[in-house]
Order: sequence, then C-alpha cells, then structure tokens
Amino acid sequence: MGIDLEAHINDEETAETFRDLHLEKSKQTIKLLFYGTLLLLEIISGYHKRLMKTETLLRTKTMQRAAILLKQVSDPTRLQVVTLLSEGERHVGGLCD
Repeated sequence: MGIDLEAHINDEETAETFRDLHLEKSKQTIKLLFYGTLLLLEIISGYHKRLMKTETLLRTKTMQRAAILLKQVSDPTRLQVVTLLSEGERHVGGLCD
C-alpha cells in the first residue's frame, strides 16, 4: 500500500507530510529488521553453544567408554580371547587349546 503523492501535488505541505511519514515508516521498518536480525543471531549463537556443549559431552562419554573397553582387554588372557574370537566363531573348548 503506497502513498499517492500525485493526488496532493498542488498541496506541498501535505505532500511533505506524507514524505515524512513514509520516511519515518521506512526507518521503523529498518529498525525492526535490524533488531530481528540481531535476535536471530543471538538464537543461532545459543543453539551453537548448546550444540558444542553436547558434542563435548558426547566426546567425553565416548572416551570414557573407550577407556573402560581398553581396561577390560588389558589383561593378556582377555586380549588373547578377543583376538581368537575376532578370527571367527569358536567353541569354548577351542578357546582352551
């Protein structure tokens, strides 16, 4: 919905008022767009921070699980059983040989 300045061409004061209103409306629109953009950036930043925190927690949990697994196979006998089983299925008696 634009302002028809042509309808008031003979009345300079009215035309100037409409121009000022149009300019003020444009300034308000620009301010709203600017603040909206800042708000979106803040939201994105918050999501990014939460995502990074989640990734760090997952990485820590993965390392803890790996440490537990490595601790479990650190015993030479257990490591030998795991190595034999990685070659294929075996019966319990086959593991004792």
